[in-house]
Amino acid sequence: QADVDFLRATAHVLASAFDRHRRAEELAHQVVHDPLTPLPHRTLVFDRIAQAMRVDATTAILLVDIDRFATLNDVRGQRIGDLVLLELASRLRSLVGPDDTVGRLDGDEFAVVVVGREEHDLAALADRIVQDMAEPIPVNATAFRVPCRAGAVGVPPRPVEAPRARPGRPRPP
Repeated sequence: QADVDFLRATAHVLASAFDRHRRAEELAHQVVHDPLTPLPHRTLVFDRIAQAMRVDATTAILLVDIDRFATLNDVRGQRIGDLVLLELASRLRSLVGPDDTVGRLDGDEFAVVVVGREEHDLAALADRIVQDMAEPIPVNATAFRVPCRAGAVGVPPRPVEAPRARPGRPRPP
């Protein structure tokens, strides 16, 4: 009987430890991911940019802004707006490569951190995003068109340090 009790107690302790570990992983995920989409949010997007800069990778950021989303949300309600955002997030993820990061920066703003692509590839990706996002989104027997704008900016491989003021020289105002 003592062996059975010991095994039960050990199993209980292990189950509790595994449960705590699982909850800790869930919390760590929630800290850096958007609860709706569940794309990485601003903090993780900035971290991915910093990682790419540290390894000297050719990196660019595509910023995607959904046009008139606030109007859709106001007129149709937050539930419809959330369903539209979920579809837009899914479309963005499907358009990028495995080394790229799609993140939600704000309500209707997304970022795509693109690693290792040439400039002409970025322009083509931005065009594809704008075209794909403009396709109708079916929600509850209604098709919504949600146009967007996308722009790209290159990120230098290493942080550029600001020039240091020399002693004895006045600083600009």
